[in-house]
Amino acid sequence: MSLRRFSLLLFLLLLSAAVVACTPRRGGSRGGGGGDDDDSAADDDDASDDDDMVMDDDDVSDDDDAAIPEWAPNGYPSILPENESYSGTGTGTDGGRMDAFNLVDQHGNMVDYRQFLGFVTLVDVAAEWCGPCRQAASEAEYVRQQIQAMGSAYYIQIVIEDVGGNQPTQAVASRWSNEFGLDRLPILADTNWQWAASWNITALPTFFLVFPDGTIAQRVEGAPAADDLINAAAQMLDIAGDDLREMSDWPNP
Repeated sequence: MSLRRFSLLLFLLLLSAAVVACTPRRGGSRGGGGGDDDDSAADDDDASDDDDMVMDDDDVSDDDDAAIPEWAPNGYPSILPENESYSGTGTGTDGGRMDAFNLVDQHGNMVDYRQFLGFVTLVDVAAEWCGPCRQAASEAEYVRQQIQAMGSAYYIQIVIEDVGGNQPTQAVASRWSNEFGLDRLPILADTNWQWAASWNITALPTFFLVFPDGTIAQRVEGAPAADDLINAAAQMLDIAGDDLREMSDWPNP
């Protein structure tokens, strides 16, 4: 382990020692058997085709010098051809690889983690009813502005439970985004609890601080202070260096 990565690990261990968390409900101790009546699960009509996110031969002209499109129709970076086979390790543990989740966002678009390879990512797993999650969400736009001003970084929130502790829908992601003014963040809904189960989420929020190659630097259970997240992202950006993907019209087209 390099000295810089070791120094980051020490910082992150201190960060994880002072956070407050909730316990997931998975089915709800309040709220009964479903989300709000107007919450409808995302389907094929709501979601963009996954192929729209991948740079392929159809995206490139016969001119070898033509630029490959940087941005996918969902507003986030296109998946680079070399990242199409990326999968992850399926555990969400320190030193593992973040999974290639593919989830619906607040706008009804499908968003694939592989779009964020090449970027430092802060992945925040939250529930609509959770107080510490809501506190983190109230600071998320500030954190996003700070980390994207420093370089190639994204803050992603994944909502795994609605206000009643039930499976979220796309409408829950939209409501969360609107409530906290998070239109510039990917707000995703784990609509069938696939990733909540795979990552064994037992505390909320749970943060994954991820390097550009998908390596999880640290899993933090609870809500770190906004400035601690910003400082961690700054150190990760410094360590990542040439591994970062550079985009034009950053941070959004």
